[in-house]
Amino acid sequence: MQNHDLINCFQTRVVCCCSMGAAWGNDCAICPEKGSQAYQKMCGSGSPGMMVDPVTGNTHEIDECQMMPGMCQHGVCMNTIGSFHCECHTGYIYDEDSHQCIDKNECLGPLNPCQGLATCINTPGSFECNCPEGYKLDMSGRSCKDIDECHDRGYAICQVKENQS
Repeated sequence: MQNHDLINCFQTRVVCCCSMGAAWGNDCAICPEKGSQAYQKMCGSGSPGMMVDPVTGNTHEIDECQMMPGMCQHGVCMNTIGSFHCECHTGYIYDEDSHQCIDKNECLGPLNPCQGLATCINTPGSFECNCPEGYKLDMSGRSCKDIDECHDRGYAICQVKENQS
């Protein structure tokens, strides 16, 4: 492992352990216990979200959004003192475990956004309402109405059927 790889690995461990604090890396190595000597050496004695610069020895606030740009996909990462939060785009909700904004399935909520015969179909960040054959969405886009074939396709189709009777 090259020197810059060791520094990046250490920085990742410091950022993860001093901000989110549970474990870090692919093997989920446990972080030092908060308040322990190992934790204070890595993060300082300040509040969570602080870290000790290994070069200068100074403690400074961690900007998790800048250091881990993959966080908050489908949203905007907002750095706060000692932490961060995700402001998710419409149709997405924050998932604590992955630190991502994940699709909110509007179709599973207690109030189905589609009404009557309309079927709710979840889409990334949104939903669609679909109607069964012979129906089309009304002006609201959330409810179905019967297709009037005689009106929509012209009276010729209805006159042919009436003459066949």
